[in-house]
Parts: sequence; C-alpha cells; structure tokens
Amino acid sequence: MAYLAYDFHRFEEHYFFETHVFERTRVFGGGVRPVVVVLIAKTSLQMAMTSFSGWVTWAIALVAVIILYYTKVHPAVLIVSSLVLGLLVFR
Repeated sequence: MAYLAYDFHRFEEHYFFETHVFERTRVFGGGVRPVVVVLIAKTSLQMAMTSFSGWVTWAIALVAVIILYYTKVHPAVLIVSSLVLGLLVFR
C-alpha cells in the first residue's frame, strides 16, 4: 500500500492523472459525501434513542452541544465531563 501511495504521488503531475483520475475522484467524492453524512446522522440518532433514558440525559447532551457550538472547548473534554456528570447524577 505504501508503494502504491509512493507511485501515485510520483505520477500525480502527469497529464493523465490531472485530467482523468483527479476529475473522477472529485466527482465520486462529491456524490459519496452526502451518503456518508446521512449514514452517520442515522447511526447517531439510533444511538441517541437507545442511550437517552430520560430528560436528564437529554439535558446533558443539549448543554454539551451548546457548549461545543458556542465555545472552543475540545470535544474530548465535553465527553469526559458528560461522563462524570452522568455518573454523579445516576449513582
């Protein structure tokens, strides 16, 4: 695989790659991106419906999303904070 990546990088400025391969890759990526977004969203909603048992868990998730959207807090910090808060509330 590393050798193929090396070869691809070595020939990426060749006329054939610039006109045919990169154009097809761009078109394929543009068509696959919405499908990937929908699959991730569907999986996230399925996990949310099975994981959230009451209004407290929904409130924790809502507060985490609001903090994530309006501040520059790293998502890992929010995940750990939500875990600790959930352990404190449900123990």
